[in-house]
This record gives sequence, structure tokens and C-alpha cells, in this order.
Amino acid sequence: MSESWQEQKYSEVFDETMTRLRIEQSMYPADQFRRELEARLRDQYVYQGHGWDGRNELGDVVIEATIAAFQQKMSELDPE
Repeated sequence: MSESWQEQKYSEVFDETMTRLRIEQSMYPADQFRRELEARLRDQYVYQGHGWDGRNELGDVVIEATIAAFQQKMSELDPE
């Protein structure tokens, strides 16, 4: 059974976001990276709640995958 387009897109966005976050993490001090990631995650939560913009299913999949990647990276960081 093949993946749906939603599952394929989710995996693609999640993987690309995790790759980008690993690169960014290597470029910045740990505390700066953590603060930036926390701010970006909060922004994604806000954006997720703004359905008034006519966002379609593709947009929802992209936001969900991005949030999941940000959450995954946050869980990998050492606690402050």
C-alpha cells in the first residue's frame, strides 16, 4: 500500500526541516539556538490557529510537519 500524498508531503517537510535545524544548530551557540527555536515554534502554533487565511489541506500538512520537527528538535536539546 502506498503512502497518501499527505503522508509523503509530511515526511518530506519533516525531513527537510530537521536537516535545516541540524545545520542551524551547528552554526549558533546552544542558548541562542534554543531561544530561536522556541520563538519559531510559538510562531508556528499561532500560525496553525489562523485558519482564516483560506489555508488548504496542503498548508495544514506543512504546518503540522514543521511543528513536529521543531518539537522533535526541542526534545533532543539538553534541558536548561
